[in-house]
Amino acid sequence: QTQSNNGPIQPGMGIRETGIIEKLLHSYGFIQCCDRQARLFFHFSQFEGNIEHLKIGDPVEFEMTYDRRTGKPIASAVSKIAPEVVMSEERVIGTVTTEVKISPEGNETQGRISYENR
Repeated sequence: QTQSNNGPIQPGMGIRETGIIEKLLHSYGFIQCCDRQARLFFHFSQFEGNIEHLKIGDPVEFEMTYDRRTGKPIASAVSKIAPEVVMSEERVIGTVTTEVKISPEGNETQGRISYENR
C-alpha cells in the first residue's frame, strides 16, 4: 500500500482545523468547522483530555479523517484550544480603560475597553 502525495488526504497527515463544539450527546458530539460550512461528527474516544471539561461553544482543534465503516468525514484527535486561536481573524487592539471589579457579594461591574482604529 503506497501513499501518493496527490491523492485524497490520508488519515494522520496532521492537517489541523479549528471548530466550535455545537452539540454534545451521550458518547459523541458535533463540531461546527470554522474554516468552512461543515458539521463534523466526533466520538468522545477521539477527544484528547477529560470529556467532562468539554462544553458546547468550546473552541477545539481536530484532524478530519474518514469513518472506516461509513466513509463519512469525521473529526479525530480533537483537543481543546484557547479561544484566541479561533477568533484570530477579528484581531483588534484596544486599551482597558475601566477594569472589571467584583464586589464582595460577587457582582461584577462592567469593564470598558477603548479600541484603536475603530
